[in-house]
Amino acid sequence: MAGKRKSLARGSLSREAILSAAQAIVRESGAERLSMRAIAERLECSVASPYLYFSNQEEIIGELLRAAEREMANMMEAASAAQSDPLERLAAIARTYWEFARGNSRLHALMIENRGRTYKMYMPTMPRSYRIYLRAFRDAVRAHQIPLYRMPAVSVARILWNWIYGTIVVENTSLVDSVGEDDPVRSGLFFFGALFRDRRKHEGAE
Repeated sequence: MAGKRKSLARGSLSREAILSAAQAIVRESGAERLSMRAIAERLECSVASPYLYFSNQEEIIGELLRAAEREMANMMEAASAAQSDPLERLAAIARTYWEFARGNSRLHALMIENRGRTYKMYMPTMPRSYRIYLRAFRDAVRAHQIPLYRMPAVSVARILWNWIYGTIVVENTSLVDSVGEDDPVRSGLFFFGALFRDRRKHEGAE
């Protein structure tokens, strides 16, 4: 970070300040650099001070996960609301997830790494982001825009979401070369859209 960081004024330490420092560390350096000591150094306070507000680092990570999920879900909700066509709403949700992950790659990596015990502890119910996706998916099914291929709707929804999630994870972690492709999500949506349209034409011809 350019310039000299200002320390907190005496007595001004708070949960919000600690979370802000933790989020900044993750965004700038990655989750592997996050520690109670790193937070204390950033805030120029004693290592013991953050423990007055949080039991441990895992609790801080849990709050970061909730904040990231809330931010992403708000973006998805806004993108979805801007589209009247159900299939376009699905596309907007997928693109929004892609843009969030690209713009917050280290924060998104933290979300991926903590999909297990920590994630479930602090977000025990179905994430709002997924519920937003499911709502658009069900609307598209009702509008006969997504064929179910005689499968349960929940299974098809999970398959499509797994593709969206998997594509974003693979791209952000550089597990597979993108072969010069600027937007694999757009390409995938084009492919699925064509697949859905062809299937509907086939069913109409039967």
